[in-house]
Amino acid sequence: MYVKGYVIAHRYILSDVLGRGSFAEVWSAYDQTTHKEIAVKICKAALIADSEEERDKAIHRFCDEIALMKRAKSNYVVEILDYGKEREEVPPHAWYYYIIMEKMYATLADYLEKRRSTNKGGIKLEEFLRYATHILLGLQDLHHKEILHRDIKPSNLFFSYSNILTIGDLGIARLSERSMATHTMFGTVGYAAPELFVHKKEASVQSDLFSVGTVFYEALTLRHPCCEQGSFSLSKEVIRRLVMADFYPLAEIRPDLPEPLIALVNRMIKLNPQERPSSAQAVLQEIQELRQQLIQIHISAGNDFLNQKLYEKAQEAFTQALHVDSENAQVYSNLGLICYLRGNFKEALTQFKLSLQYNPEDKVAYNNRGLCHYYMQNYEEAIRDFSRAIQIDPKFAEAYNNRGLAYHKKKEYYRALQNFNRALSLRPKDPRSYNNRGLTYSDQGDYLKAISDFTRAIKLTPRDAEPYFNRAMAYQRQRNYARAAADLTQSLEYSPQDMLCYYQRGLVYQKLGDYAKALADFQAALKLDPGNQKILKYIQHCQQKLRVKKGK
Repeated sequence: MYVKGYVIAHRYILSDVLGRGSFAEVWSAYDQTTHKEIAVKICKAALIADSEEERDKAIHRFCDEIALMKRAKSNYVVEILDYGKEREEVPPHAWYYYIIMEKMYATLADYLEKRRSTNKGGIKLEEFLRYATHILLGLQDLHHKEILHRDIKPSNLFFSYSNILTIGDLGIARLSERSMATHTMFGTVGYAAPELFVHKKEASVQSDLFSVGTVFYEALTLRHPCCEQGSFSLSKEVIRRLVMADFYPLAEIRPDLPEPLIALVNRMIKLNPQERPSSAQAVLQEIQELRQQLIQIHISAGNDFLNQKLYEKAQEAFTQALHVDSENAQVYSNLGLICYLRGNFKEALTQFKLSLQYNPEDKVAYNNRGLCHYYMQNYEEAIRDFSRAIQIDPKFAEAYNNRGLAYHKKKEYYRALQNFNRALSLRPKDPRSYNNRGLTYSDQGDYLKAISDFTRAIKLTPRDAEPYFNRAMAYQRQRNYARAAADLTQSLEYSPQDMLCYYQRGLVYQKLGDYAKALADFQAALKLDPGNQKILKYIQHCQQKLRVKKGK
């Protein structure tokens, strides 16, 4: 009776049917107020109870439970946004009741069935631990509000558009649905704990945990624990196994799983409720411990690859860690570092942004993001990030050094020197800060101080080519060409493929009148930078000088 374009509460425009049952229809709809896609569950009062009195009581309970779930708001429970009662616009103008919920894109049941149809195995450990955490966080939230779900199963677990597995149908279906083959007041056969339908006991935290354990088993194996294959289906043998909690051994189906996880799932689906875990929080703690162990394994492997400069393998390891915990700040920071080291600064910025989203107090991520901005010549952004790192840790010497570099590029030499001085007061044997302060002195024309700083840097790292090159440039500006040539020669010993160093030494030899050595250096520079017209001109100049000299 409801059609596309039908408007509920002068606000929600129906678009497509998502599902139909014996008592309700679920539609995709558009909220004209928030301009968002939502889901609408439409229930007809006539299908909830027969008499007017029973109907009113059922609706009253129905609305009370919705209100309760609105108070039990959680990131891991499908959010109820609105609900109400309205009369149909067409005859017989019956009353209907609606629930407005956030829209989801799939259920866990859909996902498992898709894996079955494509002959894929059970969910991988990394993915399972992440989704298990979502379910347990949602169940923990409900139990803290003294709400028992009573009907946990794959079709009641929904994936949000941000890939969070959330708990839905929070007891509402139990209040609303009058009759379905596998449904009773205790939940769904196959997922409800045996004590509920065998001994008619009251639902408990342990009965909810039994249902979750059954879901965990099915997610890991793609089969119900009572069935030889596939999802739950009724038979005498299946009922016998269900009543006795006689389940196919998980360890035989997934021997690759950690023993603590197998033991945990087995405890959750014990026949005796007293032998199951005490709470969702207790199960969550064990799952979190397994997650952390697995994350650290992947992070450790990634760091080893990173130290070996095997960036692709490092990235694979860190990506595996994200499959376990998609909100791990350290992993995003490491991925950002890989992108930075490979010169992919834009992607690095994205990764560091994610890292800081999950850990806004990470000084290293701010510092590294500042370096990305620095090399992209976004000096103001770089200074902001280095400053934020320093706010978090006022003794972060590296951030002072890097902020000094950014100020140097902006030609704010006084501020640059302040930052280099602060870095050296915190780390007196830092060759980089001496080298960078020397560059600032050199740009200011204070060559004696520059040479002093470059010399200190050389003493601290005698095999580093950069301070030799920088000191050579300072000597060159002092017109001390002999010392400049000596430093450039030393720099080339440690960095033999440095085109700029050959070029500068060629210029120095020209100043010294040694055109043969200058020619050799310019030719070496040209091999490293073929087609450089400036170098070609110097080569021609040296050749001309040598011809003139030979002619004399």
